Amino acid sequence: MNEDTNIPLNPPPPLSSALPSAGTQTVTLSLNMADVEVFYANFARISENLEEMVIDFGFLSGATSQQGPEAIQIKQRIIMNYANAKRLLVGLNSAIARHEQLFGVIEMDAQKRVRNRT
Repeated sequence: MNEDTNIPLNPPPPLSSALPSAGTQTVTLSLNMADVEVFYANFARISENLEEMVIDFGFLSGATSQQGPEAIQIKQRIIMNYANAKRLLVGLNSAIARHEQLFGVIEMDAQKRVRNRT
C-alpha cells in the first residue's frame, strides 16, 4: 500500500497562525506502507550521545509475579540525529496541541485520570 503525503520543507507556522507562511515549499513524497509493523507502546526511554538520540519504545504491562514486576518489553529502537529529533518534537507538539484544542487538556497523572472518570 502506497500513500502520498505533503511534507513541508520549512518548519510549520505557529499554531496561532492559520495561514501558511510565505515562502513555505512542500514536496510530495510517496510512502510505501507495505511492510509497516504496528506496535503499541506505553513506555519510552530516551538516551543520547554527541551525534544521535536513541528512543526505545516498549510495553509496560504492570503485571507482577513472585519474582517481582514483569520486565518491560522493548519492541522498537529508533536512532535519529538531533535535527530529525527536533522535527519530530515539533510534529508531536503540534499534534498534541490540536488534540487538546478538540478534546481538552491531557492529564499525565494516571491517578488523576482515574479519579476524574468516577
